[in-house]
Amino acid sequence: LWLNPLGVKVQEVRVIPDVEDVIVKTISEVRKKNNYVFTTGGIGPTHDDITAKSISKAFGESYLASF
Repeated sequence: LWLNPLGVKVQEVRVIPDVEDVIVKTISEVRKKNNYVFTTGGIGPTHDDITAKSISKAFGESYLASF
């Protein structure tokens, strides 16, 4: 992975469904064990995408849509 040369060691990779409760639970769990949490896929600019909102919820932050 390209992060390795930067000193960021990938600990695990998960594929989860586009379900708010699952996203919030997963992010809440992995953020306790890791210094960084990266997301790929599911972060789309469509009105029906719930990923960014769900991740904001997991971090206890408010979500402001930019589209």
